[in-house]
Amino acid sequence: MSRRLALVPALVLVVSSAVASADETRAEPQGDQLGLALSVDGGSLVARVRSPGAPWEKARTVKLTPPASVAPLLETARVRVLDLEAKRRVIRVDVPEGPATWTLLVAAPLARGDDAPRVLWSGWLGARGDELADGRENVLLEEPGDGGIRLVVGERRATVNLCGRPALLAARTLDPAAMTLTRPLVRDELGAERASATRLFATHAPAPAPTTPLFRATGASSAVERAFGTLTDGDLETVWSEARAGAGEGELVVLGASASVAVTGFDLIVRPPSSDVEGGAAPRTFLVATRERLFHVTLPEDAWQKPGARYAVRFPEPVRSDCYAVSLEQAYADPRRGEPRVTLAEIAAHTELDGLAPEVLAGALAGGDARAVAASEVLLRLGEPGARASAALYERLDPAGRQLASRVIEAAGCTLESPFQAQRIVATAPRTRDEGAREELEHARDRLRRCGRVASAELRSLVTSADASVRVVAADELVLLAPDEAVAILADGLATADAATRRSFRAALSRALRKERAFAAFEALLEPPAFGARPATARRDVLRAGAPLLPRARGGAAALRELDPGADWRVRFVLLGAHAELAKAGDGLAIGTLRDAFRAPSPYLRARAAEVAAGLEAVAPELLAALDDAEPRVRAAAARALGASAASPPAVDALATRLAADPWTFVRIDAVEALGAIPPSAPADRALARALGDAALDVRLRAVGGLQAHRAIAHADALRALVNGSETPTPLAERALEALGAICDARDVDPWTNLARGALSPKNERAQRLGLAAVKALGHLHPPDLEARLAPLLAEDGQRELRSAARAAVASPGACPAPPP
Repeated sequence: MSRRLALVPALVLVVSSAVASADETRAEPQGDQLGLALSVDGGSLVARVRSPGAPWEKARTVKLTPPASVAPLLETARVRVLDLEAKRRVIRVDVPEGPATWTLLVAAPLARGDDAPRVLWSGWLGARGDELADGRENVLLEEPGDGGIRLVVGERRATVNLCGRPALLAARTLDPAAMTLTRPLVRDELGAERASATRLFATHAPAPAPTTPLFRATGASSAVERAFGTLTDGDLETVWSEARAGAGEGELVVLGASASVAVTGFDLIVRPPSSDVEGGAAPRTFLVATRERLFHVTLPEDAWQKPGARYAVRFPEPVRSDCYAVSLEQAYADPRRGEPRVTLAEIAAHTELDGLAPEVLAGALAGGDARAVAASEVLLRLGEPGARASAALYERLDPAGRQLASRVIEAAGCTLESPFQAQRIVATAPRTRDEGAREELEHARDRLRRCGRVASAELRSLVTSADASVRVVAADELVLLAPDEAVAILADGLATADAATRRSFRAALSRALRKERAFAAFEALLEPPAFGARPATARRDVLRAGAPLLPRARGGAAALRELDPGADWRVRFVLLGAHAELAKAGDGLAIGTLRDAFRAPSPYLRARAAEVAAGLEAVAPELLAALDDAEPRVRAAAARALGASAASPPAVDALATRLAADPWTFVRIDAVEALGAIPPSAPADRALARALGDAALDVRLRAVGGLQAHRAIAHADALRALVNGSETPTPLAERALEALGAICDARDVDPWTNLARGALSPKNERAQRLGLAAVKALGHLHPPDLEARLAPLLAEDGQRELRSAARAAVASPGACPAPPP
């Protein structure tokens, strides 16, 4: 149930049964009020109304149905009879649900009315779920009255109070005569503080005096047409009028301010100069509350008789507070004018900064002292003029002043902030070696990202016309915020940028095209004849960046084919990746281009063909043949590509041959890594095991890694030989030891335990490193008694590295199945 709809009475249904419940609560007849009994029946409340002189057995029975969320909780209900003023009685039902309570007030009818029970009020009290997200809470009070309890209902709001003091809003009390909650109630919750309030007397101000735009109305207890921000909008023709029956006593409006600004007083305009306010009336007295002070203000005359008149109130000493609340008391109400609406047109603060222009306030930011902070608070409240003045003077301020100016600008909204942050990029991007400039640049980028697409226009301008370093930064940010807008801008930039900037733009364009929303912009870019009119270098860069999209982009294949690479192998090189993407989609011409590249005179082009052919079945024979190319870089590229493919038995054999026989170490490294990356198989594992004897340590280390990745338990003895061999290089021995644990070879658990413990007092560096590797191997195996085995290493006085490794081993789940019992 919504908090704002919580005052809906429960649904009343007539039923025929008249059986009394054992736990029935009864309010006996009294005076002219009939009797009422109430009990719980499942998910409903059963009410019985007794007429005077009639027995309860003859009582009329009705059913009260609560909201669906309350019905299942009724068994926990607490039911009480309340004796009210004027000899009236009410039954109160409280149903708890966590910190909240659903409450029902129901009363017997009066003899002179109908005979149905009266639901006076129902709703939730206290916090319940999301219902208090706006800070509202219903309140029901039982207070001593004249001869009985007085019931008061109202509302509290987190944002509308007397600057931290409680305030019951829209308070109503039960009218005993009518038995309805309709009588407005004026409550004094200030107590003794009211009596000690400082007395102030307003004076008529013959002419307007400069003020400071510090106050902002943030909430009101009530307002005609919900208008309360009008009290501080600077327009004397707009007003705040309380919207409560009576003379408005107790109604209040809350003004936000800043504790950094000392307020010496305020000006008040009650009646607008020319606007008409129906039922308008002036206050006679009112309270002004801050966090720590309370002031009682008296107006010298009925201000409603003087349209546009200004009244000045001066505090005895400057006041600093982030909150000022104006609470109405007595009013100059004329009964002949009907129901009054106590009204205020404008309230404005007086400070030491009265009347200063935004440019002067911005200049006062320098130094960051108390006056500068006060100036920044006023600039914040000026909005756009304050932000523009702060931005205009930013470069002339010191670091402390710049920090305050940034706060003002960043609070003004992205429309104003984005141009400022774009200029910060211009000022700082060329100076990234300076730590301060680098931090400011990162801050500007972060702020632009928060603004989203609103900042894209500023970034587009920088990408188009700024210096190279600025263009690169702006391009990166534009890609993040608006990748679809970035496509055409970057494509245009590729035509005029220098080589370094072109590389950055091409990378940025590639990132933009990973976003699906940029796809339509990419297709539009490829439209003939406009695309063909671009310089060849720009077209090449666009096709390279958008290579993954070419198979599904309208005109993608045609645009690639129309770009004649000529005889220059370098041009063919950069376009080969784009042809590979089309080849993966089954494009015959692209497949032919790749095959031609495998036969090209340039080894660079052949190596590039091998790189882009990974996983492409159409050129698998060419890729396999490239393993025997005369150029080692081509063989290495082919090995890497085969490692990224679904390796066939011929490919495994060819990689094994290359691993065993290639004279170049880097080729053998690529071959052994490829064999370790492909799915496990006996031929692949045998080749990896043979490589454990390779002359190059880097190859042998990778062979161990491949056997571990394949969990090649059949070759555990070969790994063990490395661990136990005195001539085995230490890095290889420790790598093999850890691999044995990872492939779940548990034959040497005890020796490994001894190795691990021996690392506490190692004889040499090798013993230290093998001990640490043994801990990791035991962690993979994770025997049931692992913690006991590693207990000496876990001691607090042990070596930190060993203790950390032992803790990690014990905490790990292990990689091997538990041994049979």
